[in-house]
Amino acid sequence: MSPQDVESFVKFLEAHHLIFVYQHKPIDMVVVDQLRGPTIVTDWLEFSHVRLGDSSNRVAACWLRENPLNIVGITFSSDNNEFAVPEGWNYKNSLSSNFTFIPNEKMEERLKFLRIDNNIEVYLDPATGKEVYIERTGRSK
Repeated sequence: MSPQDVESFVKFLEAHHLIFVYQHKPIDMVVVDQLRGPTIVTDWLEFSHVRLGDSSNRVAACWLRENPLNIVGITFSSDNNEFAVPEGWNYKNSLSSNFTFIPNEKMEERLKFLRIDNNIEVYLDPATGKEVYIERTGRSK
């Protein structure tokens, strides 16, 4: 999502009585950037890039913190360290494997707009020859 779409989605959730931030602390939700982690300091959510199985592949992961933060390393609250992923997910086709970041100010020079499918904008990245998809919470084109 673009920052504008994240903001729009947060406002939608707030309109349905969830609280994003109160007195500089997240209450019901946290926005998590796949590269940098939570966008606001929280004492109830952990974030890290963790190794996937025995491979060198890493994925961004979040989990609820039940105990104080272990400053030396990552603390899991149980022995069950399974990941929850969407049905059909695989690393090869995931954002973790194929992540590309294009700053908003570079979008027009880097990507060629192709079409809108429902609320998904489809662009061509001439550098890679691949289509890039941006799901929108509303129309932007």
